[in-house]
Amino acid sequence: MRRLARLPQDDAALRAGYTAAHRAFNQTLGQPLFAEKLAEFFDANERYRPVQADMEAFFAASYRLFFGSGAPSADYPLERLAALCRHCLQIERARP
Repeated sequence: MRRLARLPQDDAALRAGYTAAHRAFNQTLGQPLFAEKLAEFFDANERYRPVQADMEAFFAASYRLFFGSGAPSADYPLERLAALCRHCLQIERARP
């Protein structure tokens, strides 16, 4: 993710970053995580509540990128996604 965040913010880099993040979320959960299941995810994983709004924004931007207009999402650039991923990693490392 860090490497991608340093690349030009073109459609290919954004798609690669978003795909990598989705794979990481799926791996963490042990199954695919979809936007419509985020509420259940946060109910079952309270420790992720601090990043709830940011994850919801990412999933909305991802939907627009992959299923909407396909245009790169200026409101959720790779730098912001990298920050979300770092925060999630900190949450995972602090896991009891």
